[in-house]
Amino acid sequence: MLHDRPLRRVRDPRRRRRRLGRHLADFKVTSEVHPMPEGQHSFVLGAGRVPEVDQAIQQMGQWLRKHLGA
Repeated sequence: MLHDRPLRRVRDPRRRRRRLGRHLADFKVTSEVHPMPEGQHSFVLGAGRVPEVDQAIQQMGQWLRKHLGA
């Protein structure tokens, strides 16, 4: 029965992003976060079909080229 189950703790993705950002900064790792609240976890599967996904992938490539010197 549903009412017999314990409540699950809901994780806040914003809190996890901030924590990850702090850890990366502690180790001098350059990073950026661009959340897509309406996006799915496996949003890259929309490549070539969803304009927002194509734009996000393009931005990732630009970031990588900038920081890897390619």
